[in-house]
Amino acid sequence: MRYLILASVLLLGACALPDVPVRRVTVLGATPLTEAALHTWLRKHLPREVGDVDPASLRRELLAAIPLQDAQVERQWNGTLRIVVDERSPYVMALGEDGRVLLLDRAVRPASLRADQGIALWDRPVVRGCPLPEVRDLLDAGAGACLTQAVGFLALLDHEAPEWLQQLSEIRMDGTRVTVVLDDGTPIRFRDAPVGPQLRQVAYAWTQAQRVGIQPAVLTVIGEGRVAIRPHQHRQIDGA
Repeated sequence: MRYLILASVLLLGACALPDVPVRRVTVLGATPLTEAALHTWLRKHLPREVGDVDPASLRRELLAAIPLQDAQVERQWNGTLRIVVDERSPYVMALGEDGRVLLLDRAVRPASLRADQGIALWDRPVVRGCPLPEVRDLLDAGAGACLTQAVGFLALLDHEAPEWLQQLSEIRMDGTRVTVVLDDGTPIRFRDAPVGPQLRQVAYAWTQAQRVGIQPAVLTVIGEGRVAIRPHQHRQIDGA
């Protein structure tokens, strides 16, 4: 009988819990920009009662709507909902033809600017020429070949030729082919992958051009070991 009474009390308590309204939402781990987006989304989608909040379902919905690495949702029966988020750090900034900006992490997933951002994103080359999907479409279907190629190329520069990054203004994509644009507007056009050897070919050709007093206007990798340099007149220099 004692256990039956205890079970009845617990059951009555559980039935009363859903009547507790959501009075407060705390968000930890978010930058101000992401926190504002979270609160905007929650105002539209959050149930009024704490008991109606399913932490697992809310977590899945948040990860689908906001570019987060992870999120944890905790209900507190004083009317507080506690959300702890882990944001993705942006690695690439892609610009659309309509001026829209899309920030991507190294895995080509949508990201948010962070207060503790380790990379000075605004000092790095931007990516142009790729169609920019909406964040929800990007989460569902992935970034596609163009953005994946662009992020991979930037990662290659970070690994093999970080000194280039100080001189680059843009990475322009034409399908999966890459053209980089220097700060002075000089384009360097690469062939399809692998691009690593082409970096060395371009660096060698550029050095040779400087030795003979040529200021390149356009550089184009035209084949294995060969880079075409166009100044005011066409000229071709073999690259090692």
